[in-house]
Amino acid sequence: MTSEQIDYMTKSGLLFLDKKRRHSHFDAANTLKFTAFIPVVLFVVFIIKDGFDKLGTLAIVCTVMAAVLLLASYLIYKSQQSKLRLTTFETGISKSDNYILTKKILEILQWKIKEDTSDFIEAYNPHRDIRTWGYEMISIVLLDNQILLNSICNLDTLNQSGFSFGKNQENVDIFITKFQVIRQDEKLQSA
Repeated sequence: MTSEQIDYMTKSGLLFLDKKRRHSHFDAANTLKFTAFIPVVLFVVFIIKDGFDKLGTLAIVCTVMAAVLLLASYLIYKSQQSKLRLTTFETGISKSDNYILTKKILEILQWKIKEDTSDFIEAYNPHRDIRTWGYEMISIVLLDNQILLNSICNLDTLNQSGFSFGKNQENVDIFITKFQVIRQDEKLQSA
């Protein structure tokens, strides 16, 4: 991640996705949006074939179908957009200590690190789960006194899961819980 991308995530509270990953993440909404044009095309074909005289019911059906598909597309888009929200976790320790502790937690959880810099880590949960088809992508932004994190279904694979059934939130909760436990243990050891 570049410093501009880290800055974007810090200010917006949303996970930054490059063009390919963004397309993959919003693929279902985009596909549904384009299928909304099928009733419109049918409507135009029937106008050309039969004229305006016989369109009463067909016009209503095509309009309703297009509206339903566009509404569903919008709702899926908003759902996918909300999944990019970063969870803010107040740690009360320096960025370098956040980094050290995060690396320790990732090792304990056996999450595989793909990208590793002093202010950003991208890891994958390799433990397969039927809820997401495995390999959730966990993004961690390391700052002074806080960590921003997100877990979404892996955008680099073909088998996308539109719903995680709580698995991505579970990844975030597990990370935060482990962080708090290890942080508390370190406080007790240093006392």
